[in-house]
Amino acid sequence: MSRSADESLTNLLTVSPLASLRSLSQELRAPLSAILGWTAWLSDGAVAAQQQQEGIRHIRSAAEKMLQLLDDYGDLAQFSDDEATVTAATDLLVTLRRICHGLELVAQRRGQSLRLEADEQAPSVTVSSAFRQSIWLVARYMLRAAPEGATVTIGLSAAGDAPQLSISSDQDISEAVDPGGLNLARLFIMREGGTLTAERLSAGWSMGIQFPVNQPAPPAPAFAESSELLNPAPSAAAETKKVLVIDDDENLLKLLGAVVSAAGYRPYLATSGARGLEAARATLPDVVLLDIGMPGMDGFATFNALRIEPLLANLKIVALTAYTSPSERERIARYGFNGFIPKPFRREQLVQTLSELSI
Repeated sequence: MSRSADESLTNLLTVSPLASLRSLSQELRAPLSAILGWTAWLSDGAVAAQQQQEGIRHIRSAAEKMLQLLDDYGDLAQFSDDEATVTAATDLLVTLRRICHGLELVAQRRGQSLRLEADEQAPSVTVSSAFRQSIWLVARYMLRAAPEGATVTIGLSAAGDAPQLSISSDQDISEAVDPGGLNLARLFIMREGGTLTAERLSAGWSMGIQFPVNQPAPPAPAFAESSELLNPAPSAAAETKKVLVIDDDENLLKLLGAVVSAAGYRPYLATSGARGLEAARATLPDVVLLDIGMPGMDGFATFNALRIEPLLANLKIVALTAYTSPSERERIARYGFNGFIPKPFRREQLVQTLSELSI
C-alpha cells in the first residue's frame, strides 16, 4: 500500500508515479461520492431539517477523510524523499530500524513508546521499496490509532522460510481513525504477493505482514459473527423489493440507503463483506450493491462467498466501485457481476440499474 522511492520521486511505487496517483484517485472517490451525493440530495429542497443536519454531518466527515488521505500521501512523499538514497532492495531489519527511528518523534508527541523486537533466528531477507513504504504506513497508522501512553511494538520473528512481521499495540486502537493509509498499505502489499492481517489480542491489537513464500496459501479465516446492520427506515410493504448495500464507508453507505429507500426499495446496509454475507443470509435480498475495495474481505471475496451459498447463488450483484479502469471493468465482468456503477455514482444510473434488475 504505498509508493516506492527507489532512487528518486520519479520511481514512487514499484510501478510508477502514475500508479500512486491512480491509487489516490481510487481512495478519494468514495468520500467524493458522499459529498456530491449528499450535496445533490440537499439541493432538492424538500428535505426535513433533521435530514439536512445529517447530510451536513456526512459531508463534513467525508471532507475530513479526503484531507486525511491527502495528508497520508503527503507524509508518504516526505518519507520517499528521505529514502531517496536507499537502494531498491534493503535488508528487512535495517528497514525496521530506519522506520522506528523516523517515527520515534511521532510516538513521543503522544507519550507513546515505540519498540523493535527482533528474533535473532529470523531469516535475513531483502524487501522492496514498496514493502518498506507499506511497513511505514502500517506502523504510522498504529501510532495514530493507539491511545496516548500506549506501547507500539514492531516484532520480527522466524516463521519457516519467511520472516513474520507484526506491528502491535498493548491497548485497544480507535476505530475513529481514518484507515486510508492502512488501505493503501494493504493494496501494495497484495500487489507484492503478501498479505496484511489484523488480530485482536487479549490486550490491544496486532497487524501482521506476511511476505510471499512459495507454498500454498493458508485457508481463509471463518467469518466473524456480527449482527450489526445499519438500516434507514425502510418501506413497510412486505412485497417491496429488498436491496442490500455493502460498503465500508459509512458516509456513503447512509447516502446509498437514503437513495435506495427514496426509490421505493427496502434497504439493508452492511459495513463489511462478512457482515454483508450475514445480512444476505438473514434478508435474502433481491439485489446487492457491492463495494469492491473494502479492507479484509474485499468485494471479489464477498462475491464468491455469496455465490457458493445455495440460497444466495442467484442473487443479482452490482459492483459499486472506484476501480474504473478498463482492466478492472473487464475483471468485474469476468467475475459475473450483473452490473457496474462507478464512484462517484449518479442517482439516476443507480435507480435505473435497480429498476432493470428487480423486474
